[in-house]
Amino acid sequence: MKGFAIICLLILMNSCTSGSKNKESDFVEVKDSKIVNHQKDTNNVSVFNNDSIVGHWFQPHAAMINITFSKNGKFEFNTFDSKMMQDEKLTGIYSVEGQKVILKITNSERKEDFFEIKTNEGGYYIEKEGFYLVKS
Repeated sequence: MKGFAIICLLILMNSCTSGSKNKESDFVEVKDSKIVNHQKDTNNVSVFNNDSIVGHWFQPHAAMINITFSKNGKFEFNTFDSKMMQDEKLTGIYSVEGQKVILKITNSERKEDFFEIKTNEGGYYIEKEGFYLVKS
């Protein structure tokens, strides 16, 4: 009888705590020993912030094409200028707006660019025409 009472108490406690979660669509990811909180907006799309994007991203099989997002809001994008046929390093500041990373470029005629944040079974990646980058 004592065991039955304990089981009932545990079930009751579990039902109380599971009902107290007010956002079922939020989730936590452990990435590189860091806990990253992702919240979903009302359209069930992950909302990212600058902390989610900080780090080194590279293009598989072409690692010389890469971008580093720093915690201070700055970026360095090592890319290839196909018109000039040479490597190019773009720098500036970035921000995360919904599913986009907006780049404000300070050292080039191109003043702004962006990547879309996407997900697949392997995790998150960022892309734009001609680029597919994953986080290292």
